Amino acid sequence: WTELRHDTILYAKQSQTMMATAMPQKPEFTYGYVEPYPEVYQRIEEMMKDLRCNLEVLGITPEGVPEKIRSFENLLAKLKTISRKELSQKSLTEEEYKLIWNIGANLASMKNFPSEIMKKITSGTDEKIDLVADVHTDPNTKQVLEEGVGSPFDIWVIVEDGKGKRLCRGAVFSYYEFKHPMKDRLTDEKWQEMEENKERPAQPDWLGSFIVK
Repeated sequence: WTELRHDTILYAKQSQTMMATAMPQKPEFTYGYVEPYPEVYQRIEEMMKDLRCNLEVLGITPEGVPEKIRSFENLLAKLKTISRKELSQKSLTEEEYKLIWNIGANLASMKNFPSEIMKKITSGTDEKIDLVADVHTDPNTKQVLEEGVGSPFDIWVIVEDGKGKRLCRGAVFSYYEFKHPMKDRLTDEKWQEMEENKERPAQPDWLGSFIVK
C-alpha cells in the first residue's frame, strides 16, 4: 500500500484532518496572594519616586518614561496595601484580587519603553532570567566558584487570608553553585547557551531538602 501511495502521490487525493477552529479556553480566574513584605514595596516605591524626580530635575524626560515610572509607583503602593491586609488577615477587594491576577501583563507593559530607549538599555540576554557570576577565584586549582540562577521553579505555598486557607502556586529562582575553570569564566550569554544545550551542572545536593522533581 505504501509503494502504491508513493507512486500515485501526485494523483491520489490525500485524507485530511479537520482544522480545529475552537478558541483556546481562557484560564479560570483564581484568587492570588502577594508575598507580604510591605517594607520592600515601600522602599522600591520611594526609589522610583527619587528616580523620577531626579530625571525631571536633570531635564531627562524621554516620552512615556515618567508615566511608566509613575504607574510602577502606583502598583507598588497597591501591593504595599495588599500585603498589609494579608498580614492582618483582612479580606481583599475583588479589584485587588484582579490586580494580582493581571500583574504579569501590567509589569510587561510598564517595562516596555520606546524602541530607541530599549536599544540602549537592554539586549536579548536581558530578556531572559538566567544569569551567572563568578564570586571566588582559587589560583591553586585554577578554578572559580560560579553562582547562577536559571529558569524559575514552581513554588507551592499554603496561605491564609480573607478567602480562608488555600494552596497557591508561584515562581521562585532556581539556584546553581559550581566550580569552573578560571580561564573560561562564564558570561550570561554562555550560561544561557548551556541551558539551551542542556549542559548545565547539577544543582547543589542540599537543595534536595526542599525541592521535589
